[in-house]
Amino acid sequence: MNQWLSGAPRWMRKLMFLWVRFEKPVKAPEIDPNKPVIYVTEHPSLSDRLVIDELAKKNQLPRGYKPSAALPNKFPFLSLRWRPHPFAEARSGIAPRLRELLDYLTEHPEEDIQLVPVSVMWGRKPNKQQTFFGAWLSDAWTSMGPVRKLITILFNGRNTYAEMNQPISLRSLLADDNNTELLARKVNRVLRVHFRRVRTAIIGPDLSHRRMLINSLMQSQNVRIAIDQQAKTHKQGRDGAERQARKYFEEIAANLSYPTVRMLDVLLTWLWNKIYDGVSVNNVEQVKQAAQDATLVYVPCHRSHIDYLLVSYSLYYNGLSLPHIAAGVNLNMPIVGSILRRAGAFYIRRSFRGDKLYTAVFNEYMHAMFARGFAIEYYVEGGRSRTGRTLDPKAGTINMTMKSFLRDPSRPIKFVPIYIGYEKLFEGNSYLSELRGKAKKKESLLGLLGTVRRLRNYGRVAMNFGEPIDLEQFLNQRAPQWRDTQWSDDSKPEWFTGTVDQLAKTVVTRINQAADINPINLLATSMLATPRQAMDETELLRQMQLLADLQREQPFSEYVSLPEGDAKDWLAYGEKMNVIRQHKQNLGDVWQIVPEQAVLQTYYRNNTLHLFALPSLIACIFAKGARLSLERVQKRIATLYPYVKSELFLPWDDDQANQFCEHWLARLVEHELLQYQDGEYEMADELSVNHRCLWHLAQLMMPTLERYYLTLSVLSKSGSGALSAGELEQRAQQMAERLSLLNGIHSPEFFDRALFKKFIQGLRSGGILTTNDEGKLAFDERIEDMLTSANQVLRRSVRQTIRQVAALKEG
Repeated sequence: MNQWLSGAPRWMRKLMFLWVRFEKPVKAPEIDPNKPVIYVTEHPSLSDRLVIDELAKKNQLPRGYKPSAALPNKFPFLSLRWRPHPFAEARSGIAPRLRELLDYLTEHPEEDIQLVPVSVMWGRKPNKQQTFFGAWLSDAWTSMGPVRKLITILFNGRNTYAEMNQPISLRSLLADDNNTELLARKVNRVLRVHFRRVRTAIIGPDLSHRRMLINSLMQSQNVRIAIDQQAKTHKQGRDGAERQARKYFEEIAANLSYPTVRMLDVLLTWLWNKIYDGVSVNNVEQVKQAAQDATLVYVPCHRSHIDYLLVSYSLYYNGLSLPHIAAGVNLNMPIVGSILRRAGAFYIRRSFRGDKLYTAVFNEYMHAMFARGFAIEYYVEGGRSRTGRTLDPKAGTINMTMKSFLRDPSRPIKFVPIYIGYEKLFEGNSYLSELRGKAKKKESLLGLLGTVRRLRNYGRVAMNFGEPIDLEQFLNQRAPQWRDTQWSDDSKPEWFTGTVDQLAKTVVTRINQAADINPINLLATSMLATPRQAMDETELLRQMQLLADLQREQPFSEYVSLPEGDAKDWLAYGEKMNVIRQHKQNLGDVWQIVPEQAVLQTYYRNNTLHLFALPSLIACIFAKGARLSLERVQKRIATLYPYVKSELFLPWDDDQANQFCEHWLARLVEHELLQYQDGEYEMADELSVNHRCLWHLAQLMMPTLERYYLTLSVLSKSGSGALSAGELEQRAQQMAERLSLLNGIHSPEFFDRALFKKFIQGLRSGGILTTNDEGKLAFDERIEDMLTSANQVLRRSVRQTIRQVAALKEG
C-alpha cells in the first residue's frame, strides 16, 4: 500500500478499537528482537494494519507504525497484493516493497529479515450472536472493497478473528543466486501458499459454482465409461444415461454457502443456549495442526441427528473449515434438505444395490472433494446407535476414501475420530421403542417441528477429538505393498478389502478411546448394577468416586475426559436433571433412578461401558469368592478377552491385555477391593463396603458373560451340526429376551441380535465353530470347556436359569 495509506495516524487505531474486539487472545509469535520485522498481509487494508499495530502493542512486539531498520523511511508492512495509489485496484504480482526488502538483504549479506504473516478475518468467530446481516458480511474467500469493509467492521468488528503466525526468515528463502526477480517470485509463491493454507484451514477451500463442478465431473473418464455401460445395458440410450448421471449428481452434491452457514450460526447459537448447559470441545489443537497439511476426514460416533449440526458448529467455532457431510438421503426432506445441503451436506443412499452408474457418480464426487482439499465428514457406523454402544463399522465410505487416495496419493488424508457424549438425547424414548420391536419412524418435517416445539434442558455435551489416523502411514504399516500396486477402479488387490476392514475397526476403536465420562453415565453405571436401581447414599458416592478415580489412575486413553467436581456434585447434578430421586430414611438416605428413566439410563451407561470392561471382567472372576494367582487370573481373562475386545472395540492386543490385567489388579488392591496375600488375590471381607463395590463393578460385564453362556448353552443343547448361524442367532436372541423378563434384566441390548451375531462370528474366526457342507455349525469339546470356564464365573442360580431357558424347544 502506498505511503499515504501506510501513514495513518494512531488516533485512527484508537478510534477503531473503541468498537473492535477479539473473541479470544491472539497468540504472539516468537520473534528475534535483534532482527527487523516485516508484517505480511494477503490484501492491502488499512484496517488490517491497524489491527496488527494493536496486536503488536498488546504483545510487546515491534510496532506497526514505527519505521523498520530494513526500510528506514517506511513502515514494516508488506501486502502480496498492492496498490500503486490509494484509489487504484489491488494488483497481483511482485509487490515493489518485496523487491526493496530483497535489495536490502543483497546489500547487507550479514543481516536477516523476519516476515510475520498475519491473517485478519472480520466476523469469523461465531461465539456471540450475530445479526443475519452481520453474518452475511463475514469474511470468505472473496476480497472486500473499502465500502463493504467499513460496513463489515461496523457489523462484525466485535467478532474479529486474527492469527499471527511464526516468523519466516527471509534470508533462509534466498538461494546463492542473486537474481532479484527469481528470488522475489520464490518468496511471493511461498507466502501465497502459506495464506492459502491458513485460509483453507479456517474457512475451507475456495468454492466453485455447483453447476460448474457437476459439468466437469460429467466429463470425467470414469463417469463417461459408466454412462456408456448404462446406455448399452438399459433401453434409455446414451442421452437418457447422461440425464440419469446428471440427476444423480444433482441428488448427491452439496451446495455449501457461507452466507447460509453464517445465518445458521445465529440460529444454532440460540438453539444451543436454549437446550444445553454448555458444549465442551477437547483436543482440538492437534486437529488444527493436521488441517495445515492434509485433507481431513471427520469420523464421529453417531448418537443423534444433532450430531450433524453440532460437529460443524464446533469446528467453525474453533477456527476450522466446515466439512462436507455425508448425510442419509432420508434427510433430504423439503425445505430442511435444501438448508442442510447449503450447510455442506451431500446425500448418500443407504444402498447402491448394484447400480453401477450411481456408484461411479458417487465415487467421482467423493474423489473431487478429496482432490480439491475439502474436509469430509461421515459416520462409519452407518446409522445412529440405539443402545449407546459404538456399532460395527460399515466400511463403504472408508472404501471410497481409500480408493480416492490410491488414485492420487500426492495429497495426504487424515482421519479424525470424534466422540460425542450427551447427557440427554432427543431420540432416547424412540430408541427404546425401536429396541422393543416398534417400527422406526420415518423422518419428516412435521416430526422435526414437533421435536423443536418440545425443546428443554438436555444438559451438557462433550465433543472429544481422538488421535488422528494418517492414511499413508496406516497403509505403510498394514499393507506396505500398496506402493507397488498399479491402481485402477476395476482392480482390487488381495490386500485391499482386509486393509479397509482393519482401518474401519481402527477408526471406531479410536472413537472409543476419546470417550467422555460425565455425571449422568457415572450415576447410570453405578445404580444399574443394583437389582432395583437404588443405593444407599454413602455407597453410591463411594461407587461413583471409585469409577472416576480408577480412570484417573489407570486411564483408558489420554483422550478420555472426566467430569469436574466430586461425587457429591455429580449426585446433585443427577437430581437436577431428574435422573434420580432421594428417599429420606432414618438409617441413611436412599437414592433411586426415576422409574421411567431406568431403562433409558442403560443407553448412557453403555456410552462408557468399554472404559471399565477389563477391571469389570477381573471383578467377575472374583465375584464368586475365588482366590487366584496372577497367572490364573490372566489365563481366565485370556479366554474371554478376544470376544469382549471385538464387541466393545478395545484397543489392546492379547499381550497388552495381560499387562493391563496386572495393572488393574494393583489398582483394585490399592482401593482395597481386593486383598493380596501369599501371591494370591481375593475379594475384600464380605461384610465390607469394598466387597459391595467390587460386586457392583462386576455387574457391568456380567450380562455380557451371561449372554455368551446362553449362546454356548443353546449350541451344546442342540448339538454339533444342528443349527445354522442364523438359526443360532434367532434362538439365542429369543431365549435372551425371555431370560430378561424372568430375571428383570433392564438392558435392551441384552437381547440385541446383532451382539449374538458378533459373538458367533468371533467363535468362527477363532476356529471354535466351523460350517459343514449343509451350512450348519459344527464344534468339538472346546464348547464344553468354555461352558466349564463360565461355571467358574457365573452364579449357580444364573447358570441354572440359563440352562432351563436354553432347554426350551422353539415354538
